[in-house]
Amino acid sequence: MRFVNPKVLKYGKIATEGAIADLVSTSSEGENLANLINDNAPWMAPWVAEALAIEPEDNPWIARIKTVTAGAGINIVGHQIAAFAKASWNAHRKVKKGVDPKKAEVEARLSMKMIWLRPLKTTRKARLKAKHKL
Repeated sequence: MRFVNPKVLKYGKIATEGAIADLVSTSSEGENLANLINDNAPWMAPWVAEALAIEPEDNPWIARIKTVTAGAGINIVGHQIAAFAKASWNAHRKVKKGVDPKKAEVEARLSMKMIWLRPLKTTRKARLKAKHKL
């Protein structure tokens, strides 16, 4: 695993968590989030929402596979939004304390990258490389 990019491992871990959560849920054969998007906001991702939306003629396993795939994708999007919100919130607090906005922005970008690397067991060298790759 040392030749795999840490971001790929992180995305895989997050997607797997979302997929497993939807796999074991009791409602994984009913309508999923893709159905909700397809009904209320079809302009967001028309072909993705249409492909993952559960149709009445789908058998239970196809419905479950579609729900697991949608759960994996939604989990990745949710983690990205949470990392951005956390880094942005910290930057705004630093600016209020009097830190230069450009410096706060650079620190927020670094914080967001480190949030993505934190749960992985990476080497010190990989963390330093990510830190200097702004």
